[in-house]
Amino acid sequence: MKVLLVSNTSWSFYKFRKGLLGELVKKGHEVVVVANSDQFVKELKDIGVKFIALQYMQGRGVGPVNELKLIRELITLYRSERPDIIFQYTIKPNIYGSLAARVVKIPVIAVITGLGFTFINKGIVPSVARMLYKVALRKVKSVWFLNDDDREIFVSKKLVKAKQAFVLPGEGINCDYFAPIEQVNPEQFGVRFVLPARMLYDKGIKEYVEAARIVLKEYPAVQFALLGAANIDNPTAIPFAQIEEWEKEGVIKYLGSVDDVRKILQEYSCVVLPSYREGMSMVLMESASMALPLIVSDIPGCRELVDDKHSGLLCQARNSEDLAVKMMWMIGLSDKERKQMGENGRQKMLAQYSERVVFERYFELLHDFKEHSTGMQL
Repeated sequence: MKVLLVSNTSWSFYKFRKGLLGELVKKGHEVVVVANSDQFVKELKDIGVKFIALQYMQGRGVGPVNELKLIRELITLYRSERPDIIFQYTIKPNIYGSLAARVVKIPVIAVITGLGFTFINKGIVPSVARMLYKVALRKVKSVWFLNDDDREIFVSKKLVKAKQAFVLPGEGINCDYFAPIEQVNPEQFGVRFVLPARMLYDKGIKEYVEAARIVLKEYPAVQFALLGAANIDNPTAIPFAQIEEWEKEGVIKYLGSVDDVRKILQEYSCVVLPSYREGMSMVLMESASMALPLIVSDIPGCRELVDDKHSGLLCQARNSEDLAVKMMWMIGLSDKERKQMGENGRQKMLAQYSERVVFERYFELLHDFKEHSTGMQL
């Protein structure tokens, strides 16, 4: 088959779907990747895919002129490439790409990687986005979600029909690459927490800092770090000046952004993500695969990845006091107990969320999609 995949950034393809792209190429499919051009284009081409850059895919904003240009650009591209099937990720490809594919009559699988700003906030823009989802996905025969809660929301709000909707166990984690790395003399560092995420309030970073203040009163030697890109073009972005203020206060250490999180994660005792909403957190899967215990919000996209008090701890979202309690519970464990908790998490990743498990689901669902689509060949 000729398979075309569309997202808003080249980075997201390389970060989240590099293994999938390689598997498709390995199976002999002609693979075309469509996204904004960035520094990861070369890496994508090295996998063996054809890359096409989008001109009108803006990461933020809904200016009608630009959005119409994007739809027209996608129609022209789909008509020119004539793929057998299109996979679309993130909100704009799913909305505008689905409308474009309808015009040229090409089958689409829309992958809802998370609800984010569109569903956890109120206002005109989120309302318009939900309306557009309903219109665009009406004729899409298959819509994939990364957790059951997101699927239920779309079905209950009648944005999609139940027979359209399927759930994938995340986007797959390479458990060989994200393998445990034995710490050298971990006792010299003491207990160290790290929150790896983009610097957004929606990731629960404010609550993490507030919880750190509480914990430090009881355990002044414990260390807290933030890891991830700042100055993000996002409505909930945390100003860099605020991060600097927290550093000056001595509550956290900001580690910036890195290409290989393994080098950082291996130096910490526990990974924390008190997010408000996730599709299925990749960094939590990476951390668990490295046998690190987790403390995460009891929300969709996080709770599925943790067996409470077995591979990590669940905390209440938007509740810094409860997060502090869970952190102190983790501090109270012995090194051996924390290590066992991390190993339990790795076994969960191997059994339920590894790339191989997800790829098998991809091709199972593709086969089912083929069975219900006239003229498709896989």
